[in-house]
Amino acid sequence: MRSAQPRAAMIRSPRATDGLRRAARRAVLRHRRWLAAMLAAAAVLLTVGAIRAPAPIGEPVLTAAADLPAGAALRPSDGRVQRVPAEIVPPGAVTDPAQLANRVLTGPLGAGEILTTSRLLTASQLTPEPGRRAAPVRIADPGAVALLRPGDIIDVLGTSGGGLGVSAAAVVAAKVRVLTVPRRGPEGGGGGLLNGSPATATESTPQGSLIVLDVREDTALALARAAAAGRLSVVLRAPQD
Repeated sequence: MRSAQPRAAMIRSPRATDGLRRAARRAVLRHRRWLAAMLAAAAVLLTVGAIRAPAPIGEPVLTAAADLPAGAALRPSDGRVQRVPAEIVPPGAVTDPAQLANRVLTGPLGAGEILTTSRLLTASQLTPEPGRRAAPVRIADPGAVALLRPGDIIDVLGTSGGGLGVSAAAVVAAKVRVLTVPRRGPEGGGGGLLNGSPATATESTPQGSLIVLDVREDTALALARAAAAGRLSVVLRAPQD
């Protein structure tokens, strides 16, 4: 009698298994629409995840949109936001195009180069301190003026006619800073601070090319007197002088 019980269990086991299978099949058939919708949603999510653009790599910086000359009066459109590896981002890198408005470039910049705050003159740097004057003067040699950039330190020499037609030269203003070097735009009007190319030549007249200097009031008067008496020329000074 004891051996009959395991045998009966073995006989009933396949039936129980078939019952479970039939119950599972009925459950799947009953909920097949819901399961199909869930599988479709999962497929959509997987597809979207596969085609989603990867996250941007690198740090955003502002680069020159084109070749920019020294002394250029910048506009926000002169910069272009690009991402570069963090390890090559220089200190003071500019990131917002709005930072370029009303700034002047201290040196030439090639297209694609990163703009930094050290390359930009601010409005305060273009305005003399209290007690000083922004003195416009005309320099006789346009070629010499084409070499000047805002921030340069120069000496201004005055020449006047002497005996037998020989001119005497003397320093009128020593170690003065160039504020601006106005340039002529394509139509001949004032074009701001642009490079002296054929289309944007130095603003000049037969009396000379215009520059604006940061000087003391007495120096401004001396420059005016020297300009009335003769011609003015410039000498560039080394930064350490």
